Amino acid sequence: MHYRTDSEGDGFDGSFQTAEMSPDTANTYVGSIPGQQPGTFVQYYISAEAENGLRSTSPTGVEQTEDPSYYSYTVLDTTSQTLHLAFENDEVVDSSQYDLPVDVGGDPTFVEGAPEAEGESAIFLRDSSYLEIAPPHASF
Repeated sequence: MHYRTDSEGDGFDGSFQTAEMSPDTANTYVGSIPGQQPGTFVQYYISAEAENGLRSTSPTGVEQTEDPSYYSYTVLDTTSQTLHLAFENDEVVDSSQYDLPVDVGGDPTFVEGAPEAEGESAIFLRDSSYLEIAPPHASF
C-alpha cells in the first residue's frame, strides 16, 4: 500500500510512502496507514505484483500521467464540530474550524428571529431548494 499526506493544506509532503500488507485469508491482504494528525488529507493506492512480473493497482487510474486517481480520506478531530451553519444576510456560512464551502440551490427562505430556531436566524428549504456542502478535504 502506498500513501502520502497533506497536513498543512499546502500540497503533499513529498512522494508516496510504503506500508506493508500481510496475507489475512485466501486472496485477502491487510495493512494500515500510520495514524495522522487531525486535518491531514491522505491519498493512497494499493499495488501488487505476481511472481511472473504482472502488476496490478487499485484504483486502476493510479499510473496515469495526467489526472491520476487515488483513494483518499481526511483525518477529523473526533471532538471537533465538523459543521456549524450560520445563516446571516441571506447567506449560509460554515463557521466550524473546517470552513467548508456551502452552495445554496433553489429558492430557500431566510428568516431572522425565527421562533422555530429559538429567535436565531433560520433557513427553510422547499421544493427543489437544497444545501450542498463539500467534504472537509475539499478545501485543501
